[in-house]
Amino acid sequence: MTLENVWLGWWSPFSMFINVVTMLINLLTYRGIAKLPPPIPGMPGQPMMPGKPLLRRRAAVGFLIPAVLSMAAVVGLIVGSGAAVGGLVREPAPIASSDALQSDRDLADGCADQRSYFTRADAYAGPGPHPIAVFRTDAMGNVDPVDGIQRDIDRPRQWMGVDAERYQLIVCLGSARGEERVGQCDFDNGPLTLYRGLYDATVYEARTGAEVGTARLRGSSNIEGACPYFVFLPAGANLYTEPGLAEIQRVLGTYVDRTMPGPAAAASTKDLSGLCRTLATQMPDRDQLGPMGPVTDPTDTPVTQSCNWSSDTRFVTVDVRAHASYGVAGSQSADNARTHHETATKMMADPKRGAGPENMTGLGEQAAVAPSHLYSNPGATVAVLAGDVTVEVTWTGEALSYSDARDQAVTVARTALGLAGK
Repeated sequence: MTLENVWLGWWSPFSMFINVVTMLINLLTYRGIAKLPPPIPGMPGQPMMPGKPLLRRRAAVGFLIPAVLSMAAVVGLIVGSGAAVGGLVREPAPIASSDALQSDRDLADGCADQRSYFTRADAYAGPGPHPIAVFRTDAMGNVDPVDGIQRDIDRPRQWMGVDAERYQLIVCLGSARGEERVGQCDFDNGPLTLYRGLYDATVYEARTGAEVGTARLRGSSNIEGACPYFVFLPAGANLYTEPGLAEIQRVLGTYVDRTMPGPAAAASTKDLSGLCRTLATQMPDRDQLGPMGPVTDPTDTPVTQSCNWSSDTRFVTVDVRAHASYGVAGSQSADNARTHHETATKMMADPKRGAGPENMTGLGEQAAVAPSHLYSNPGATVAVLAGDVTVEVTWTGEALSYSDARDQAVTVARTALGLAGK
């Protein structure tokens, strides 16, 4: 009976447990029988032959079945948990996502325990800059964008300022650690010590999920703006600073700026730095213009250029902006640029500035021109939309006709668009 159990008793989920109990009962019964005295000669009946010992019979191979099943279960647990030889942990393979990406938060699953990669994202190929999104995992296991980048509104757009499907790299900072105390955050239920974070980062290609490299970043030592309004922390967890934009650019810039094999994606970011200074060398009617006014921060940044020229007879202003995705679902950079352009054209329709705007063709995607009376001087204002870039030019002056001012403003706007890569 026991041999039948060890050979045939393992082949259903319930018998895996029932069979063990049955064999334990058999074992106890066997121990009781083994204590009986041998048969007494002369008793009626013929004693049965005991046969071969139990472990010498062929069916005894069934005793190996529980051992084999146990080993298979252990191997399954090891493989399922991703453990490998030597105690190293192999993360599960990332899974593909073909969903439309509306904001940078849609990329957060690229840093989840079960990572995703995003087939709609641009390939990590061609010359830089390659747009990058950076995420960290908090003490509760939530994956969120790093706030320290987005606080700088004048940052180059490759640093978390492009549309979600234009990102080429995802950086996962993981959880913070560190013992350097930098300050204290006060909350209604008491203060928390703030530590300078230390992060081990992994860089992945957004489109394929392939690992590109690793790096180590330090959180900021400046506590200004580092304390959240509220925070959820498990017992014993600490509060850490995030890396600032300068640290992220210093450590990760090599991945963003390098040239990679393969064709480049469509340009998703443009550095406008120095546009006004270059424009100054290409202005029309230069003999009537005064010197360009000072170009200082924040009007000479990678995303905003604002400059003016002033003389006794002319006054000219130029404003060029590369708009960003704000991380809100549906609020892509082109949407934000369109909103800015619509606001500008509505201001041009103000009765105080003369007649309403006149739509133009052949200049960007949308363009409008209207009379302007800046400082009581007659002139014209042109507003242009081209993708995620907006241009506004006002050209005014003494004894200046509207048609002449309009032509000059259009010439400047067209030149500025060319310098902005549009």
